[in-house]
Amino acid sequence: MQTNTIRLHRVLRAAPEKVYKAF
Repeated sequence: MQTNTIRLHRVLRAAPEKVYKAF
């Protein structure tokens, strides 16, 4: 369960980073 939460957090952080880079 801990690994899943970490993956979710990483995905949530990766999404915004890509958006900011695009702009």
